[in-house]
Amino acid sequence: RTVERTFVATNSIQGRGRLNNWLQHDEAWHKVRSLTQGASENKTLYAIPYMMSNHPEHPIGSKYGLGIELTDSRYVALNMLRMTRTGSFALDLIHASVKKQKESCGLATLNDVEIGKAFVRAVNITGNLDTLSRTNDETDDRWFVTFPDTRFIVHHGSAYGGNALLGKIAHGLRLASADAQKNRWLAEQMMIIGVRDKLLDKSEYVVAAYPSASGKTNTAAMAVPESLSNRFEVTFLGDDIAWMYVGEDDQLYAMNPEAGCFGVAIDTRFDTAPNLVSAVSSGSGTIWTNVGFNTNTRRIWYEGNGEPFPDDLADWIDYKGEAIEDRPVSQQRSGDFPWAHPNSRFASPLKKFNQGSVENNVSNLDPLCEHQSGVPISAILFGGRLPYREPLVRIIDNSVDGLYDGFVLGVVKTAAADGADGKFGPDPMTMGAFFGPSETDYIENWLDVIHRSRDKVPTFAHVNYFLRWSAFEDQLENLGLEEAYQQRKSDFIWPGYGWNILEILWVLRSRNSSTDFKATAVGRIPENFLSFEQWLGLSDDEANEVRTELHRDVSESAVNALFHIDPEAWVGELERRDRFLANYPDMPDEFLDAHTRFRRNIETIAPSEA
Repeated sequence: RTVERTFVATNSIQGRGRLNNWLQHDEAWHKVRSLTQGASENKTLYAIPYMMSNHPEHPIGSKYGLGIELTDSRYVALNMLRMTRTGSFALDLIHASVKKQKESCGLATLNDVEIGKAFVRAVNITGNLDTLSRTNDETDDRWFVTFPDTRFIVHHGSAYGGNALLGKIAHGLRLASADAQKNRWLAEQMMIIGVRDKLLDKSEYVVAAYPSASGKTNTAAMAVPESLSNRFEVTFLGDDIAWMYVGEDDQLYAMNPEAGCFGVAIDTRFDTAPNLVSAVSSGSGTIWTNVGFNTNTRRIWYEGNGEPFPDDLADWIDYKGEAIEDRPVSQQRSGDFPWAHPNSRFASPLKKFNQGSVENNVSNLDPLCEHQSGVPISAILFGGRLPYREPLVRIIDNSVDGLYDGFVLGVVKTAAADGADGKFGPDPMTMGAFFGPSETDYIENWLDVIHRSRDKVPTFAHVNYFLRWSAFEDQLENLGLEEAYQQRKSDFIWPGYGWNILEILWVLRSRNSSTDFKATAVGRIPENFLSFEQWLGLSDDEANEVRTELHRDVSESAVNALFHIDPEAWVGELERRDRFLANYPDMPDEFLDAHTRFRRNIETIAPSEA
């Protein structure tokens, strides 16, 4: 994802934010027209009518989810067939939308703006990928531009991922967030999951914003640990995008507009995401990109797949297309010289055809994934990769404070964005690369959604699966962690993956006031997280079984360390937030008041200078 070459172009300067790389509409249009004119001569063009919606009559998707992508890349066409709902039915819906638009405005022929109201036009021209200029300035040939005023998207200079599958990021997030801001709904980079209590036969639904490669797909596709599997299960609705609206009943509803998963390949294996293993197996229709590949057997290989390096290296090539056998011996089977790119991907459909019938391709797909209204949301989670400071989970009681917490999010970035891997930086709402409107307009829309949800507003919480032992090395004695540190099985304190069900369940149980908690300056944290009898309602035997299984990976003292609040670290975070928010002096007072409350809370725990 080439963030610095991705732009939003509007007629009014009001559309300019600090993160959306704003351009003036006409100047950007002239640029991309000049780049794409004639660039596909002698190439096959694919016209792909698609629908970004889980249902043709969804109240949001039916209005804002229709589009046609024109591309000169067969790879893009094949991925769009998996990631969006495509075909003649989508073309019929587009025809109907055009007809409706003509009737509504009384025009026999629609102008450019009115056409955009009927459906999105998206053009992806790859250009000559071998000779493209990559100078990161005006002479760069990579221009990825979204035009919200006319609902037009033009991308030149890439055939990969969010730069080229224009229904996904460009339409599903960047353009959709601009549509949402104008029409009082939300388009977010969020997974959607259901958490089902089998005993009560009841499901609650959660959306979560984690940066790419930070656990969204694995969480959505998780299988809960064996000791909890008789009672709970997680169901998959979406791993990347959520379109949300407030219904007439004041409830916030969400749906996944995509038809597939475009997940990070690295570390996808049975013990991390078991419900995805079958979804990407032979016969699933999965497309793999930038992984190791055997040109004879057509096997694929990537780091973290749970298998050793192949014994026979004949016919194996790495993600650059270079033969593994041509490497020096020391580099052939070394983690320092990977076979797969860190942002290698799979594209796999949610459902597949099998002998004339349609069946789930993702085994834990929620039965309401295609419900016309979407699903009601009980909780909104924010999180990302952070090795220190953030506890495993904390609840923010005030919903405006929860929104504030999501916007000031700072995380360690991943390889999903070009050049960002391992760098700490702000990623507001994990939408930093995807904002269509200005951030101020975006926040004003979120505040409107919160207020219209009234007493049904979801619970806001922050999670952090990625605390590292290295952050505690100078506090082992004070926190009683010496033994746990010596017995650590990983660089990470929390085992994650299926165990992440516990943090999510704690948030949902807290919503129903059935948990013991400790109030801190940064929100509510569990008082007795391992007391599953109390807050999870398990029997003594069931709770002991869960504790026993959990302790195979992490000791009781280590679990307690996950909820340690470090005053010095939070004072540092306050200073970072001060600097970050100095860029947004025009934010609504209601939002800035949340920062004032955070400052006062941190001042109560700040170490004295004495």
